Amino acid sequence: MISFSVIPTKSGLVPYAKEALDYLSSKYRLFILSNGFRELQFQKMQSSGIFHYFEKVILSEDIHVHKPYPEIFNFALSSTQSQLEESLMIGDSWDADIVGAKGIGMHQMYYNNIHKDEYPFQPTYLINSLSEIPLFHIIIYLLFIHVIILLFLRRIFLSLILFYATFF
Repeated sequence: MISFSVIPTKSGLVPYAKEALDYLSSKYRLFILSNGFRELQFQKMQSSGIFHYFEKVILSEDIHVHKPYPEIFNFALSSTQSQLEESLMIGDSWDADIVGAKGIGMHQMYYNNIHKDEYPFQPTYLINSLSEIPLFHIIIYLLFIHVIILLFLRRIFLSLILFYATFF
């Protein structure tokens, strides 16, 4: 078992995280929305080389409210000057990321890394690998030419935990 003090120095990312960030950052403004602690999150982002992808990091400690509560999502939208209908939450925590985003009416993309089979509701988008993210750009365009939701999204909020490999 790895000591918690070593976690910030780990640079491992989940498969396709770098490719997903390269793709997304070339098309959208990216922000982190996390329940994590500032010092730990910034160290992890620096160690893994992903800090430069994000315009801003919004943490629950900023307003003392955790995801899934609507206040943190509304704070994130306000502090990034984002519009709800132009935003997407990509996350791997069903309860914190997906339920929280749906609760305020934000589009969600659930990264189903635990291969969950049943959901209380259908998320806007569902992926099992970060390599699937670029495919949604094409699929949505082909299936919903008149309702191209993802193509109009300008801001994407990402749950920070999504990009780190499990260390335990």
